[in-house]
Amino acid sequence: MIIIIIIIIIIIIIIIIIIIIMIIIIIIIIIIIIIIIIIIIMKIIMKIILWARAIKIEGIEEEEEEEEEEEEEEEEEEEEEEEEKEEEEEEEEEEDVREEEEEEEEEEEEEEEEEEEEEEEEEDVREEEEEEEEEEEEEEEEEDDDDEEELE
Repeated sequence: MIIIIIIIIIIIIIIIIIIIIMIIIIIIIIIIIIIIIIIIIMKIIMKIILWARAIKIEGIEEEEEEEEEEEEEEEEEEEEEEEEKEEEEEEEEEEDVREEEEEEEEEEEEEEEEEEEEEEEEEDVREEEEEEEEEEEEEEEEEDDDDEEELE
C-alpha cells in the first residue's frame, strides 16, 4: 500500500510539475507572442512615421519648388520690366536726338533764309547803286551833251 501511495504521490507530483511546466511554457509563449505583437506594432508605427516624414519632406520639397518657380517668375518679370525701361529710355534718347537734329535743321534753314535775305538785300543795294550810277552817268551825259550843244 505504501508503494501505491508513493506511486500516487509521485504521479501527482509529476502531474503538478507537468502542469507547472505547461503553465511556464504557456506564459513564455504568451510573452513571446506579446513581444512579437509589440515588434509588429513598432514596425508599423515606424513605417507610419517614415511615411509621414516622406510626405512632409515631399510637401516641403514641393513648397520649395513652388517658391523657386515663383522667384524665377519674379526675376523674369523684373528682367522684362528692366528691358522695357531700357527700350523706353532708348526710344526717348532717339526722340531727343531726332528733336535735336530737327532743331539743328530748322536753325540751318533759318540761317540759310537769313543769308538769302542778306544776299537779296545786298543785290537790291547793288542794283540801286547801279541804277544811281547809271542815272548819274546819264545825267553826266546829258550835261555833257548840253555842254556840247552850248558850245556849238
